[in-house]
Amino acid sequence: MISIPARWSVAARCALVLLLMVGANSCGKSPQAKKTKQIKCDSDVDVDVAKPGNGVKKQAVYVCEGDAFTWNVPSGHHFAVVFNAGSPFTASSFSDQNPTATAQPQYGGLTVYKYSITVDSNPPVDPQVVGGGN
Repeated sequence: MISIPARWSVAARCALVLLLMVGANSCGKSPQAKKTKQIKCDSDVDVDVAKPGNGVKKQAVYVCEGDAFTWNVPSGHHFAVVFNAGSPFTASSFSDQNPTATAQPQYGGLTVYKYSITVDSNPPVDPQVVGGGN
């Protein structure tokens, strides 16, 4: 019966070593931990009249629900924006006469909305607006 305390001592040491190995391998991160990244919402985009083949100065902008959004065009120039396959805004077409929009509520993952913009009498180009991610 003298060997029983020795067995308990070895078992306790093995358990401690096993516990330390499991703890060291986890590095404090659980496999379910999700990484998040903050996205800056844009409140406007500048219409590119210097390079009308671009349409706008930023090819992709991010909108957040309820935000006001404006297409800025220099005086004397004209533009028309049309969303054909869904719009992140409460309307689907805008122009130099109606350049401001309100982003509608969006749920789920990020969604890319392609739109067509015509600047002055140049051919249309297709930038995008990204919304959602709530």
